[in-house]
Amino acid sequence: MKPLEDCDIADKTELAAYRALRERAHDLLRGDEEHSIFAQLIDFNWRDAIYRIINEARRTVSADRKNAAVAPVLGEFIDQSYVMGVVAAVGRLTDPPSIDSGKGVVSLPTVLRLLRDHHDLVRREMFVCFDGVPYDPTPQEEPWEPGVRWVARTPQDISGDRHALFDRLSRKTPDRRARTDVVHRKVLAAMEDRLAHRAIAGIRRHRNKVVSHAADATSRAGSERFGLSLATVDDAGRALIEVTETLATILTGEILIGMPVPVATFDILEDFSEPFAFDSDLEALQDLWDHTARTREGWSETAVSAVLGR
Repeated sequence: MKPLEDCDIADKTELAAYRALRERAHDLLRGDEEHSIFAQLIDFNWRDAIYRIINEARRTVSADRKNAAVAPVLGEFIDQSYVMGVVAAVGRLTDPPSIDSGKGVVSLPTVLRLLRDHHDLVRREMFVCFDGVPYDPTPQEEPWEPGVRWVARTPQDISGDRHALFDRLSRKTPDRRARTDVVHRKVLAAMEDRLAHRAIAGIRRHRNKVVSHAADATSRAGSERFGLSLATVDDAGRALIEVTETLATILTGEILIGMPVPVATFDILEDFSEPFAFDSDLEALQDLWDHTARTREGWSETAVSAVLGR
């Protein structure tokens, strides 16, 4: 990245502010290994993919061809864990920004608000020239010299690509380009519409009414309609990826994820054909269940005395 004074932008103060905006956007999108948008989406899609192969293993079971995946308590635990994971992930990714200038909450609405708050700063000349790439994409004439020449992308090539992309973002044709072009408001509206998708809204309601808070019967009425289907998760997941990649393209100039489900470096089906528990262990497992139940029963019986100190 070239120094500010070497960039084809007149207002160096605004250029510095634009670079700071890109850094802030990068921090939200990928800066933190655990809490960034990238990390959240990768974890969500990885866990979703794992659940689907487990669910498929259950679906193919028949009366004469059973496996541990259909054990009632195991199935219930897997399903509930999946639902809680989905609603937590979608909820975090779509939580509204904090009132403190969009800071504090790492979510897509926070990044979208960052773009809206700096809409006039994210203009064509900044998008194209922020790092020293020339505004004019026309290649300069160079005298031909004999010998081996490496074919490489020139700064003018990069400028042309950025202009072409910003044409789509600003809804402008090449003959109507201007340095002051900004991202068209329809692009912002399209991202907001995706974040308001009925699948995302339903998952968020499920989180608020069932998972995160114990709503009373009146408030919870109808919440059974918010039960998750894989199609609902697909709709929500696609909307999240579309918004993420669009924001990343606008604010950092590049695709953020590319492969939401990472390539496994191991056999994901390893030991899937092994039994979940052995017959010889079932008695001990039953004893563990009984012990756990009795322990909790004891906590209940002595609860008041423990609190009152008697």
